[in-house]
Amino acid sequence: MKPRLCVFIILVTMVALSTAPAKATSLYFMQAASPTYTIAPLTNGVAIITQDTGAVTYCTSSTLISGTTATPNGNCALLGRITPTLPGVSLSLAVSGTDFYVINNVTGVFIQCVAINNIVGSTSTPGGSCKAMGSTFR
Repeated sequence: MKPRLCVFIILVTMVALSTAPAKATSLYFMQAASPTYTIAPLTNGVAIITQDTGAVTYCTSSTLISGTTATPNGNCALLGRITPTLPGVSLSLAVSGTDFYVINNVTGVFIQCVAINNIVGSTSTPGGSCKAMGSTFR
């Protein structure tokens, strides 16, 4: 009787140990510690998509040069938003020059954005906008 009881305890312990990490892992996956970003270069800066909120940001790539010193002079602006479905994984970005497209990979909804860099004197000001385009054809 004792050997069967030992085998039973060992089996219960093995099952408990094999399922406990899976639960902890899936709980960790559901609670992201920080936002995830998708970044792509544009002709005159970068497009940044915040996966958790759907915020579409454009940052200029401007530099002031004085003699042998180069100083970053870029600025950023919020161009628009797209609704994410799954935090951290549902939005993709495709670039075409200064235009870019953001698509929700789950719903098929996408937006078109254009980014411009207004430079007046030594001031670089990001501009542009996003427009809802509908959803992809299925």
